Amino acid sequence: MNKTLVVSALFLAMSSINAEEHSSHGAHEHGSATLGIAQDQNLILIELKSPAFNIIGFEHAPHETHEFDAIESASNQLALGGKLFSLPKSANCKFLDVELHSELFELEPDGHSDHDDEHEHGDEHEHGDEHEHVDEHEHDDEEHGHSDIEAVWTFNCKHPEHVSGISTNLFSLFENLTDLDVDYIVDSGQGSIELSPKNAL
Repeated sequence: MNKTLVVSALFLAMSSINAEEHSSHGAHEHGSATLGIAQDQNLILIELKSPAFNIIGFEHAPHETHEFDAIESASNQLALGGKLFSLPKSANCKFLDVELHSELFELEPDGHSDHDDEHEHGDEHEHGDEHEHVDEHEHDDEEHGHSDIEAVWTFNCKHPEHVSGISTNLFSLFENLTDLDVDYIVDSGQGSIELSPKNAL
């Protein structure tokens, strides 16, 4: 099951209701992110969409060891779904899994370096200065481009109707995250709320 599609479908009906409220935040604004909470029978799905800067501290393709370490650390933290969110005890929820999506999570230190070396060597004599100019331009675009992170956590709840609120410690783990726009649609109700480090429920 594609959990991202499930969450997106459940929130589609609410998009027009909350469009005006969330229009003040850009589609890619550092510090800001969106969180969707949806129910699919006994499953509670929580979807985070955030600029990579909020989670990792940068958005360019990593080149240094400490940058790859930062990506790995962020991935490991996001995988701890049961420690990122607290659901009501009466709902009797169990964390099942997490799906992470970002081009930064797919990069490998050796693979990135080998690709660059092979690319430069293979075309060194064939394209000359023109090729070097193109590579430099593409590299600049890569360095200054935007990268996003999507995460979907799945919880199985014996009593999902008791999920009246969910608290999170995302702000304490990721200090660059300062604003979280939350939309929720569960058996107990639907709506939206804006969270901050001082108001994380």
